[in-house]
Amino acid sequence: LDAFRIHGWARQISDRQGNLVENDHLDLLDYLIGRLSEHGIRTVLTPIAWWPPGYPEPNPETDGLSDLFDKGGMTTEPAARAPQVNYLRQFVQHVNPHTAVSYRDDPAVLAVEIFNEPSHPGGPEATTAYINDMVAALRDAGFEKPIFYNISQGNSETHGRSICAADIQGVTYQWYPTG
Repeated sequence: LDAFRIHGWARQISDRQGNLVENDHLDLLDYLIGRLSEHGIRTVLTPIAWWPPGYPEPNPETDGLSDLFDKGGMTTEPAARAPQVNYLRQFVQHVNPHTAVSYRDDPAVLAVEIFNEPSHPGGPEATTAYINDMVAALRDAGFEKPIFYNISQGNSETHGRSICAADIQGVTYQWYPTG
């Protein structure tokens, strides 16, 4: 194993305005990234995992940015845009106390996949615009590494073309071998 893709649960490490919240969840993410790096394992970080983190237990109460919108609303609601932009900027600029380097500058962080399994009910132009806004937030925060976007939901040629028209360096797709 030489690479590990890991999600940041925005619900647990942000507030409703998209400010990064220093807490046990963020510290555990930092610790994991640091330990993986010590063993030569690089990471691809996915800052936005939309769903609640409770399964199979009841969902805990959270106060994060993705609590306010359903998954489709995260990509289409105008009020969801600013908190996500704020969060992505702060996320990549965050200095990991276990490595003393920010995610954007950490050589063990290979890339960012913006959003795990997003939904895009707004159509092709809205999809490309959303992705480009998130890419701009990361680039404005000094993130110079590859940025990927997950293409696994909404499979169609039109959807694929709208994602590939965005300013990204690659797409991700997950496969669940058990069905």
